[in-house]
Amino acid sequence: MSAPLARVRDWGEARWQSWWSIIRIVPQAGRGGTVAALLNLVIGALPLGFVVATSVAIARVPGLGRSAHDAWGPVLAAMTVAIAVLCCKAPCHRSRPRSPN
Repeated sequence: MSAPLARVRDWGEARWQSWWSIIRIVPQAGRGGTVAALLNLVIGALPLGFVVATSVAIARVPGLGRSAHDAWGPVLAAMTVAIAVLCCKAPCHRSRPRSPN
């Protein structure tokens, strides 16, 4: 195996061991810790959902040129999903006002 491939394989094995060590201790965190970890994963995946939904909407735009009748439905559906995902992610980045000391 070449050196670059060996490095990638070693990196992948190290990542998997790290993830697996976290997965093993999640039940010890209790129900609240488990829910928090899963919520964190979902929030982290929201930008990917936005990118995919926006890409689907853009891919559906050429259909508007061929048939204007009833062609907006699929485009608007994909954009609605993209906007909903973006709105779900946006509140996570609001800064909270500091309390006066």
